[in-house]
Amino acid sequence: MENYFSMNESVVSIVLNVIRKDDKILMIKRTLGDYIGYFGLPGGKIEVTEHLSGSAVREALEETNIKTKFNKLLGMVSEHLLDEDKLKEHFLLFICDMEMISDDEAFYDEEILKWFPVNNLDKFEGEIIPSDLIMIKNFIINKACNYFECVLEKRDNKYSIVSTKYI
Repeated sequence: MENYFSMNESVVSIVLNVIRKDDKILMIKRTLGDYIGYFGLPGGKIEVTEHLSGSAVREALEETNIKTKFNKLLGMVSEHLLDEDKLKEHFLLFICDMEMISDDEAFYDEEILKWFPVNNLDKFEGEIIPSDLIMIKNFIINKACNYFECVLEKRDNKYSIVSTKYI
């Protein structure tokens, strides 16, 4: 059992979208909340009135201005985020494979949205949320598993993986 305690007693359910074009994956630079300045899979909180597929479509449109269709659930992650050794958040992350219906690149802000080469992501390791990088490797590239648990720690606005447990 972990020896840290939560200030937030609720689990936050998050949908993360995998939107691909050719051999690239779309990521968004976080500007609010946790992981500010890091690129990650576009997504957000699942609303209480939504099912997973509807939330995935809504979040993709809100964050990228791309109309998508839900294909399938790729995997799930239970993630604890520590801030200076204290549990700040517990996220349940649902990673969804999305199909682009429209791609209106006129709305892209290249500072915020960026296409990353799927097979060369290690080159961008310091720019991508560490757990998102692991998700992409395990659920998309290697197809090694469909669930894992991880603990990330934030120190001086830098994030690192403390532990990962594949189940």
